[in-house]
Amino acid sequence: MVNATARNADLAKTAPTSGDTQAAAVLAAMQSKLDASLASWKGGNYQDAGAAAQLVDGTWLGNVTAALKAKNGADAALKTALDAYAALAGKAGDAGTVANAELAAVRAAAVAQQVMVGQFWADTKLQDGIRQVAATVK
Repeated sequence: MVNATARNADLAKTAPTSGDTQAAAVLAAMQSKLDASLASWKGGNYQDAGAAAQLVDGTWLGNVTAALKAKNGADAALKTALDAYAALAGKAGDAGTVANAELAAVRAAAVAQQVMVGQFWADTKLQDGIRQVAATVK
C-alpha cells in the first residue's frame, strides 16, 4: 500500500483537496460496510450481507469512480474486487472463499484511499477528517 501512496504523490500539492478527502472517506466507509456485511454473512443473514455488498458495489462505488479513474484508472481493481465479493455475499457458500473475497475488497478500498490522497496519507489531520466524514456516509 505504501507504493500506492508513493506512486500518487503530487509534489505540486501542499495539501489534499476536499474532493480527495471526501473520496477517501467514502472508501473508508466502504471498508467498514464490507466488514459488517461479512459479519452478517457469517451469522447466516445472507440478505443483509448481500444488500450491504450491493450498496458498496453500486452507489458508494459510483460516488468515487470518477475520482479514481482520474488517478490512472485506479477504479478498475476496486471494481473487480467489489464485484467478486458482491456476487458471493447474498447467498450461502464456502466460508473461506467468501472471507477471502471480502478481504480482497477491503484491501482494494484501502489501496484506493492511498491513491486518492497520495503523500498526505500519514497526515493525522487528514486521517481525522476521513474518519469524521466516513461516519456520515449513508
